[in-house]
Amino acid sequence: MFLRYLEFLVIAVVLLIFATQVFVPMWRGTKVFPIFRSKQRQLESQLTELREDAQAAELEHVVEEERGRVTDLRGKDRRKARS
Repeated sequence: MFLRYLEFLVIAVVLLIFATQVFVPMWRGTKVFPIFRSKQRQLESQLTELREDAQAAELEHVVEEERGRVTDLRGKDRRKARS
C-alpha cells in the first residue's frame, strides 16, 4: 500500500516538474527549463533595474531644466512689471 502512495507521489512530482519547466514556458513563448537560467534572469533583472534608474535620472534632469526655465521666465515677468 505504501508503494502505491509513493508511486502516486512520484508521478505527481514528475507531472508538476513537466508543467512548470516545459508546458508553462512553451505556453508563454519562453525557453523551456527556466530553472537552469536563473543567473540569466538575475542579470536581466539587474539590467532592467539599471535602465529604469537611468530613465528616472534623465527625467529628473529634464524636470530641473524646466524648473530653471520657469524661474527665468518668472524673473523676466517681474522685471517687466517693475519697469
